[in-house]
Amino acid sequence: MITPGKISQIAYGAYKAYCESTDDHSRLPFRALTAWEKNLMIAVVELHLSDPKSTPEDGHNLWVEMMKDEGWRYVEKEVKTFVLGRKKMVRVTLPKNVIKKIHPLLIPYKDLPEGVKMKSIIILAVVRIFDEPEEEGKKPKKEKKAKKEAVAEAPPTGPSIEPASPKEEAPAEEKKPEPTVHDKQKKLRK
Repeated sequence: MITPGKISQIAYGAYKAYCESTDDHSRLPFRALTAWEKNLMIAVVELHLSDPKSTPEDGHNLWVEMMKDEGWRYVEKEVKTFVLGRKKMVRVTLPKNVIKKIHPLLIPYKDLPEGVKMKSIIILAVVRIFDEPEEEGKKPKKEKKAKKEAVAEAPPTGPSIEPASPKEEAPAEEKKPEPTVHDKQKKLRK
């Protein structure tokens, strides 16, 4: 099975290629990202893998939340400008600053530039590719496993022999799925 880390690498590569197609060559190769930056990508991928109804906005919101948890912030500053000899105050968004932990994209998804929204859209699209069955017409492995379990639990066909003293069976305990990084992060925030 392909890991969330590998899916993150592929999604990032697709986004980097998109940026380069628009003459933005500022993206580093995935291998050059810090472990923390890679973990941000992996967390977003895990969110999309765990929730088939998640949206690009959900991925961006998780990223914003994790950035803020690490102390990053969005900053605007009023700047004096002169237009036609008159002084005018203008609000300007400060650029990304790794040392001061300022990032201009820690804003609601709806306010992002369209090109930046594409990152979230591309990540989700790549995740959905790996979340689908490998070949058309074949059932996903999860469905095959569920069908095998259902067959194994089905009562045998043919004549049945009643036990001398009927026993009540205790209901089987349901196994809870392993918590994802996203679930653990939510629990830590509470």
